[in-house]
Amino acid sequence: MLALTGLATSDMDDDAKSAVECISQDEVNSLIDNLIDINVPVGKFLEFMKLEKLEAMPKVNYQKALAAIEAKRQKQRVKK
Repeated sequence: MLALTGLATSDMDDDAKSAVECISQDEVNSLIDNLIDINVPVGKFLEFMKLEKLEAMPKVNYQKALAAIEAKRQKQRVKK
């Protein structure tokens, strides 16, 4: 019956339990250093990335975060 409906029992449904791999402490520190370098508050960056804390950033979003920081850095260089 479950196969016909596509439903799962509570012990069969583990999709939500799959852990998302978050960035490492070294990556967190790198982001903080870069944010300080471009004078962007961590809180503002967290809002942009829709995060509560950097440590909760999924590893798959790390390159996006670095790209956003680099884009801001380039924009600041153009203004000078």
